[in-house]
Amino acid sequence: MTSLIESLCIGKFITVKIDSLVQGGEGLAKIDNFAIFIPQGIPGDEVEVRIISLKPNYARALIVRIITPSEDRVTPPCPVTDECGGCQWQEIKYEKQLESKEKNLIDNFVRIAGIPAEKLESNHNKIIGMETPFYYRNKSQFPFAKINGQIKGGFYKPRSHDIVEFEKCYIQSEKINSVFRLVRDLLKKYDIPIYDERTRKGFFRHLIVRHSFTTNQILIGFVTANAKFPEIHHIIGDITDAIPETVGIVQNINNDNTNV
Repeated sequence: MTSLIESLCIGKFITVKIDSLVQGGEGLAKIDNFAIFIPQGIPGDEVEVRIISLKPNYARALIVRIITPSEDRVTPPCPVTDECGGCQWQEIKYEKQLESKEKNLIDNFVRIAGIPAEKLESNHNKIIGMETPFYYRNKSQFPFAKINGQIKGGFYKPRSHDIVEFEKCYIQSEKINSVFRLVRDLLKKYDIPIYDERTRKGFFRHLIVRHSFTTNQILIGFVTANAKFPEIHHIIGDITDAIPETVGIVQNINNDNTNV
């Protein structure tokens, strides 16, 4: 009789139960010690998955349907969390996130440093979490592209250069969200040419924003393909009028054939 592992192939649908979270944030399910890594899987989930890649010792799969959700699964506040590559674990209770991070840290000390697990269990402090685990990131970078004639900005989908649009990110500061929306609208207003990775034509590549929670000051960086910035004086004026906390606007010129 053919075992389930022997019958695995790309595109096959199977039902598994998530056992744990691994480095990088993916859920781990096992069939007779054969590992299956599943993005957005949570320990305790029973899920139907589709195999998307297969190696001799492991496979990767995507969730098709949640049959029985884990008690640690919650509804993410972000409407694009399923497709965006900007963060992980919004679908997991925050307390469970901290527990999983602590477990991964201990596992690293045991596996890499060779420290006995018993010694670590009795000689470490618990991770101190945040009061509110949202709107805490103080630096963000946003790629831009022109898609079907429209200027789009956001984050990349995982393992791709496809842009996921949003109005705000739930883990970066509200000030950074405001700068992102304003710059996106100004690029449209002044019809700034957007860089195309495939043709290597265009001008504007990325927006970088830093926000100090201590001083409330904003630093903005434009990554461009060359030095000549059309409408730059109008853009600077519009930004400083709308966001007076801006203390610096810099231009970084990158004419290399890269995505940064």
